[in-house]
Amino acid sequence: MSEIYRVIETLIKDVKRNINQDNITFVKAYNNNIANAYSDKLIAVVNVGELNKSQDFIGGYFDETIKGDMYSLNLYIRVYSGKSNNGEDLGKATINIYEALKDADESHIIEKSSVGPINYDENVGAIYREISCRLDFCLCWEK
Repeated sequence: MSEIYRVIETLIKDVKRNINQDNITFVKAYNNNIANAYSDKLIAVVNVGELNKSQDFIGGYFDETIKGDMYSLNLYIRVYSGKSNNGEDLGKATINIYEALKDADESHIIEKSSVGPINYDENVGAIYREISCRLDFCLCWEK
């Protein structure tokens, strides 16, 4: 499982480097209480949804000495507006993250992606937009 999270963390690290904005804080949904982390800055909450191991393979398209597992997972990035800015920069920040996500996908593992409408999260007390995408990738090794 740690290899799967490493793929996601590498992708998010590239996104952060591509957007190069100090007013967006990225957090992992499974490590933080978002309501306590909520601040005047924009918060991008990264969450992994359903994970499926789609197939095992040996050889094939890559090389006969390569063995691996194909995975498919849903990745969600929920971008929350800062407390004091009333959502003014939410749209721009969400689109910047969405475009940076596509640019960071050098391995072409994003199969489909979308940006949702503005919603309200009662638990956090803030508006947000959600970026969702499906990642299909292989964890491979030599046999």
